[in-house]
Amino acid sequence: MDPEKTTQQHTHAHIGEDLRSIAPEPDYGNYSYDYPLPLKAESAAHDGAAGLGNDLIPSVSNAVANTSNNDNNGNGDFIKRVPSAAGTHASAAAEEETYPEGGLRAWSVVLGSWLALFSALGIMNSIAVFQTYVATHQLEGYSEGTIGWIFSVYTFLCFFGGIYIGPVFDRWGPRWLVLPGTVCLVIGVMLLSICTQYWHFMLAFGILCGLGSSLVFTPSIAAVGHWFKRRRGLATGIASSGGSIGGIVFPLIMQSLFPRIGWGWTIRTVGFICCLLCGASNFLIRSRLPPARNASPHPDPRIFRSAAFSLTTAGIFLMEFALFIPLTYVSSYMLSEGFSESFAYSILPILNAGSVVGRIVPGWWADVAGPFNSNMVAIVLSVIACLAVWLPAGSTTAGVVVFAVLFGFASGNNISISPVCVGRLCKTQHYGRYYSTTYTCVSVACLVGIPIGGEIITASGGRYWGLIIFTGVVYVLALLALLAAKLCRVWRLLYEIANETAIVDSNIVNIWIRTSDLLSGISRLSARPPCRQHLTPPSPPPSLHQQPNMSVPKQTAEHQEDAYFSSQPPPRNLDAHVSAARAFIAHHSTVPSRRIVLVTSGGTTVPLEKQTVRFIDNFSAGTRGATSAEYFLEAGYAVIFLHRQFSLQPYSRHYSHATDCFLDFLAFDDGQDGGDGSATVVANPEHQDKMRQVLLKYKAARRDKMLLMLPFTTITDYLFELRAIAGLLRPLGPSALLYLAAAVSDFFLPQDRMAEHKIQSTNATDSFRGNGNDSGNGSSGSNNNPEDEETFDNFDSSPRIPRSKRLVIDLDPVPKFLQNLVDGWAPQGMVVSFKLETDPAILVHKAKYSLERYQHHLVIGNLLSTRKWEVVFVAPGRSDKWVRVPSAQKKSSSEEGDDKPLDPSALPEGEPDVEIESLIIPAVQDLHSRHIEALQQ
Repeated sequence: MDPEKTTQQHTHAHIGEDLRSIAPEPDYGNYSYDYPLPLKAESAAHDGAAGLGNDLIPSVSNAVANTSNNDNNGNGDFIKRVPSAAGTHASAAAEEETYPEGGLRAWSVVLGSWLALFSALGIMNSIAVFQTYVATHQLEGYSEGTIGWIFSVYTFLCFFGGIYIGPVFDRWGPRWLVLPGTVCLVIGVMLLSICTQYWHFMLAFGILCGLGSSLVFTPSIAAVGHWFKRRRGLATGIASSGGSIGGIVFPLIMQSLFPRIGWGWTIRTVGFICCLLCGASNFLIRSRLPPARNASPHPDPRIFRSAAFSLTTAGIFLMEFALFIPLTYVSSYMLSEGFSESFAYSILPILNAGSVVGRIVPGWWADVAGPFNSNMVAIVLSVIACLAVWLPAGSTTAGVVVFAVLFGFASGNNISISPVCVGRLCKTQHYGRYYSTTYTCVSVACLVGIPIGGEIITASGGRYWGLIIFTGVVYVLALLALLAAKLCRVWRLLYEIANETAIVDSNIVNIWIRTSDLLSGISRLSARPPCRQHLTPPSPPPSLHQQPNMSVPKQTAEHQEDAYFSSQPPPRNLDAHVSAARAFIAHHSTVPSRRIVLVTSGGTTVPLEKQTVRFIDNFSAGTRGATSAEYFLEAGYAVIFLHRQFSLQPYSRHYSHATDCFLDFLAFDDGQDGGDGSATVVANPEHQDKMRQVLLKYKAARRDKMLLMLPFTTITDYLFELRAIAGLLRPLGPSALLYLAAAVSDFFLPQDRMAEHKIQSTNATDSFRGNGNDSGNGSSGSNNNPEDEETFDNFDSSPRIPRSKRLVIDLDPVPKFLQNLVDGWAPQGMVVSFKLETDPAILVHKAKYSLERYQHHLVIGNLLSTRKWEVVFVAPGRSDKWVRVPSAQKKSSSEEGDDKPLDPSALPEGEPDVEIESLIIPAVQDLHSRHIEALQQ
């Protein structure tokens, strides 16, 4: 059934429970959503009661006892009331989103990053010394702007290389980046020691050192983010302080050695230091998460759709634009103001000393106050340093020292905290891509900022006042951009809080309406026998929108998801299933080009009691899913088969159907009748060939560990399992395929409205519960009202059926949050879902409606009457494609309109000549290949 086909749909919230799920404590710094799983679920061993042939396929959990029996052992004992899941949830990608926040391995990564950044950023923070020396020695005849291009190309490549380095980091980890970066950086510095011409400096320092620094710098910062979240600001600040300390040590070394041993051996000394420190970092830097093997190595411009990310990138762009101007020209400024050459070189160590404090202390503060707030405060300090200190007092010793300390402190904060701001806007496994995209844009600022600064100096007649004012103005623009990004995030938070408040208000209104209706109903029915079979009070009015001044805002998919999963108990075997699926995925992730498909199959039950005896079921034997799984295995996919317990399963389906009794495929050997009890049981010779082929395929799947079976029973079980496994498939990227063939119920009964025990058809047991005589409605064990007799068969005259005999069930619609498969659970995987209808006139329309609503990549529509003969593929940007078995194609080719459903009455009698899944799966495989290619380009 579809939700729009019913006129009584009500959403009732238990305020005490749902407030915790609908309005969780907001995370002011991160708008990425976690998908919770229970950290520990109750588990119990169950005796198997598998149907014939089901034991051919191994299952992770034993079969749950059949609960539809009415004996004492079938009273729903497999259901055990669990505490509310609220508060016992962890992330669906627990390994991915749980951070060590410390420990030897985590801090060793910070140490490795510190060593690498000492070399890479230490050289970057010393470019003023390089610029001042070559401008007065080897390149004395060139203008400031022309020389500035060498260092602008260097800083440009340091950041621009991240456009591919970040995605490569996500895909292969840091090892294959830091090692070649070390080689490039060391060779570049060594070649720099023998440069004499402009183009020598451009190639050795600008290009080779720039590429080497980029390969070292980007993964060193990104790797820290894999190990810390709550303390990420502090950890990143400590790691990046290596760059500041390098910016102290390298200028002091060069200042001391230039007069003694000259340019060549001074620069070689710097190269030896870089070789030693970067070499050690190669053994320490590592990523925590397994590489996303199928992640695209190309940048993804779609991330700029986020206004907060775009504004944050703009703010960092302007901030870095302004930052490198003082770092490059402060030493030459001091020479122009008459300071000594030694003091001009010494100002950089002073500036970088302030930067060390600015990277570590604000890093800790940013973890408390937020990285955006920390960055904006630092920019205000930079504006003060430039316009209130450097501009009026920079010509004095005290003024330039105060400027260096203040600007160094602020710039150190900006450099170390900006990556943390980016990390607040994305999931951890995408951090490399987001970080590199931001700093690729920043590289353009570095490319043009230094030459523009040089040209401003030239245009000002060699004076620096125009440069200082320009720097301050750019910082102000950076502040405005980050403030706008902050407001975007706050606006979104306020919007969500407003929705949550409105949802809570609507729940209160809903309860008030239901209570009023209940009281009026009791008043009307006071003269009638009591209603003992209602699972809920009488229904409220058809729509809350009919009430004056009462409106219920539409809940977001995230709110619906949180509310649903926090109010329903997780399946007791969820932990075991997650562990098995994680091991299965890890095993196949090591196989090159291996694709993994999650196939869901069978119907979902809606329990009516907590100790379940009665339940509502969906039409599905699991034929589509089980058959599809076999053809996926033939196509080389590893298959996770999430199936309804006791439904048809791959391979065993051939012998477990009602028309194919398993015993008919067996016989006694040599014609024995088995009467003496010693006869050997063998396969029936008539079915040898068929059984041999099925058995060979089954054994191959077992041998190669290509098939994992995970059972579920209820709609809630299914949704918990689906969300968990989809989260585990997320690191596979586009190589993951979700093939949702299960017949999922559109309605469910919330846990808090279920009866605890079996729903009784009479009041014969009321006296044993202590309410028979108290109610005044008859003696224990009997009822004088003939309408309340237990036996009745007058179903054709429902008005004559007494109210006490009726079972009225008030079901809630299952929240429609499956778009999260695309948005969050498995954002790069291909999602295929099915739409079953009985009316051919609306099939394609409903399939397109589902496609638009859930944003899946393919919806396969099928009619109940012709589902084995034809299906229709509905995909975005493509025309509808009908897939038919050959005999049905021949029949339709003589008629007009192959784009319309077949007439069931015109189909041949019997079963189709081939299984339609043998045609569906190759077509899906082709679309999946295109999906992978599109995301990897």
